[in-house]
Amino acid sequence: SANNHFERFLDLLHSKEVKHRTVESYASDLCISPKYLTVICKKNSGRTANEWITEHVLEDIRYYLKQTDLSIKQICDRLGFPNPAFFGRYVKDHFGMTPLDFRNS
Repeated sequence: SANNHFERFLDLLHSKEVKHRTVESYASDLCISPKYLTVICKKNSGRTANEWITEHVLEDIRYYLKQTDLSIKQICDRLGFPNPAFFGRYVKDHFGMTPLDFRNS
């Protein structure tokens, strides 16, 4: 059922060490289409699957930058970003500052 898929999607988001950043990867894990995953997320929460994924990725970034001594490169690797430059742009786009500035803020 749609509600069951939504619960399983949230469970996946909470259980994965490395959050995938594509709706497709979660839909594939749930054996449903990306479009259907977005529809059930929107219906159950008023938010898209992508908004849920982004929120969880940002929570992880916030945690690793503020609560650990891991290097930017280590955090980038741990969270599955392709490289530090991409990670830096992602952080800047979402937090308005570089990972280092965010860590020190």
